[in-house]
Amino acid sequence: MRDARLLDTPIVRMATHRGLILLDWLATPTIDSVLEISEQLRELSTDAPGALPLLAVVDATSPPPRRAVFERFTREIGARREVFSAVAIVIALSDLRGLAVRAMITSLSVITRTSYPVRVFSSTAQALAWLSGLGEPRVEATTESLAQCFALEPAE
Repeated sequence: MRDARLLDTPIVRMATHRGLILLDWLATPTIDSVLEISEQLRELSTDAPGALPLLAVVDATSPPPRRAVFERFTREIGARREVFSAVAIVIALSDLRGLAVRAMITSLSVITRTSYPVRVFSSTAQALAWLSGLGEPRVEATTESLAQCFALEPAE
């Protein structure tokens, strides 16, 4: 699958990049942004050669989503589970709030019992190392390549 920008909004950017799906949350998620992501995942499920790992990076300055938005996101992601081989979530907050958010997401992932592994990290480098360690042969992304990812041309 070629690298492509799938979404580029003030709230979220989404792309396929070097063997993974990248979500970059720039602001607090809304129901509309969750639905946009779901639509892109639906299209990926028909286009992708197989399940891909998802790397979700949450901007450190964004307040957490409202409960209804988080629950909708969980339902939409669950409905597209065939798209994912693994999910790595990066919450790059170094204070107690970051620790609390990472613990909450970890707990929710245990409760939901996905068919793919889910882990929460404090850095992108840790998340990429974990994905590589899972034996994801298609993942060729690096922290440097992720920094350049959204310089790609938008998808048609």
